[in-house]
Amino acid sequence: MKCFVLSPINSQLVCENKTFNLNKNPQLFTFCGDYFYINNGEKFEQSYFSTDRNFCKNMEIIDLYGDFLCYPKLKPVKNFGYFEVIKKTFTFFNYEFIFSVFVDGNIKLNIKTSYEEKTISLPFKPKDIFASLARDNLILIDLVDKLHFVILVDTLTLNVVFYDTCNDFTLTNLLSLKKVYNGIYTTEKTFHFKYDNGVILDHVSYQSKSNYKTLPKELFLMAFLEKLRLSVDYHHFLSDELNKNKDEILNFFGQFYFAIPPFLAQYKDTYAIISKKARYVKFEILNDKICDIDISNTY
Repeated sequence: MKCFVLSPINSQLVCENKTFNLNKNPQLFTFCGDYFYINNGEKFEQSYFSTDRNFCKNMEIIDLYGDFLCYPKLKPVKNFGYFEVIKKTFTFFNYEFIFSVFVDGNIKLNIKTSYEEKTISLPFKPKDIFASLARDNLILIDLVDKLHFVILVDTLTLNVVFYDTCNDFTLTNLLSLKKVYNGIYTTEKTFHFKYDNGVILDHVSYQSKSNYKTLPKELFLMAFLEKLRLSVDYHHFLSDELNKNKDEILNFFGQFYFAIPPFLAQYKDTYAIISKKARYVKFEILNDKICDIDISNTY
């Protein structure tokens, strides 16, 4: 049995009492048995692969070049006992709002007033919590660690009307969330939301912190695919002819999770883009610009 295996974090594949280090680069393994698992560290559950799909757990499995591509789905460990992390009280409209972050298997936030109570699951354990009035009927809650988890709740019902994770945020007439994506480029995307009978995305701005002109040619096509995946400006990669229809290229590719560069000698010009399945991309380059693109479900 052959499998290409990669991992979004540094982890270890264990099979037949042997251990192999994994990272974001795909590696081809040939297994004598029909079972292996990936140790994802203390924060995430282990991932399991079996040729009997009923025994697979926390694992994405996709056909790739006639074999399997496997990579772990990172599921946080939930076997912690109960303990309280943070407890703070804020006052709005002469009412006390008590915010308690606690761990009870999951990491949760409890909001309590004299008239209502609500519990919300959190994506990470925060080090601190802040709350402020966003507008007349909304409270903005900021749960802080390396990232911010921002929540907007209705002051009367405590219903959540918006939540998201970001690197930083500002609140003016718009709520603006900045997210940083590190890859070939460092790209900052800022999502600007307005409130109009609900939280609505108003517009998106972005900034890339790498210089296109100094990009090594070996990374040219992967950088294009990275820009495309993030839906940020990629026009400078394209020929004048393709630029006439550059907006259609995003629809042509569709959404995908990540891209894999050529790593097999027999498919040295083929890039794989991974979503629920793998698709295969070939490019033609003329005068250092992409002049033609071919996407296929077969290689």
